Amino acid sequence: MVEKFDVYPNSANDILNINYISDTSVEVVIMDLNGQTVQIIEEFQDSKTINIENLTNEIYFLKSFNTNAEILTKKIIVL
Repeated sequence: MVEKFDVYPNSANDILNINYISDTSVEVVIMDLNGQTVQIIEEFQDSKTINIENLTNEIYFLKSFNTNAEILTKKIIVL
């Protein structure tokens, strides 16, 4: 069971922080509004800082997939 899944700052332009506190690891996929995968963050647990400065200014969806088959989605805005 997911205890915490946070993404900040939201809106962001260069760095995005992901906190995922649980007993399982997670893989995160960033998708554009057309459903195209634009970035994959390999499996991790707890927290990660990722570089998003290569993404264009628009809305994206950050989807997390964990080993318990849970899928969580967060909307992020890149400026």
